[in-house]
Amino acid sequence: MPPRLNAPTERWLGIEGGGTRTVALLADGNGKMVRRLEAGPANLKLLSEAQLTQHFRTLASALPRPHAAAIGLTGAWAESDRKRIRSAADKAWPGVPCYATSDLEIALTAAADSRKEKHLPQVLIVSGTGSGCYGKTRAGEETREETRRELIGGTFRPSATRESRIHGPLRFVSLCS
Repeated sequence: MPPRLNAPTERWLGIEGGGTRTVALLADGNGKMVRRLEAGPANLKLLSEAQLTQHFRTLASALPRPHAAAIGLTGAWAESDRKRIRSAADKAWPGVPCYATSDLEIALTAAADSRKEKHLPQVLIVSGTGSGCYGKTRAGEETREETRRELIGGTFRPSATRESRIHGPLRFVSLCS
């Protein structure tokens, strides 16, 4: 988990990169937004190491140095993907702790944060430039599918194995762009 906010003078960076754009938010220790930046797309599967590093350096050049960063990019599913993000982030923000994950985990976490139903398994469905489903059980087990096809009215079918991981009451979060 990313570090908790505390001192008002600290700065915390959150980055979400998808197939259309990247949004970077810098907040102070009270959670108040200090700066919002938008940049081009950041699908991890479509960027070379050099491109990813340059993408982060462009953001870093426009922002004060953060105390820590949380970065979620489309296509970041495996530990090797998260390592790529951390490596590129360390070149843009040397020595800054970085929590790396997928854009879907960030969206589900943001949607669930203020909800009372935290005890329920949750499923996020996104239909945008790319489409995907991401779910978490109460025990923290994850299941996900990501595709460039349309989810809503399309041919998306999660595998039986993945369907069986999350059962019982669910809270759905749907983001359509």
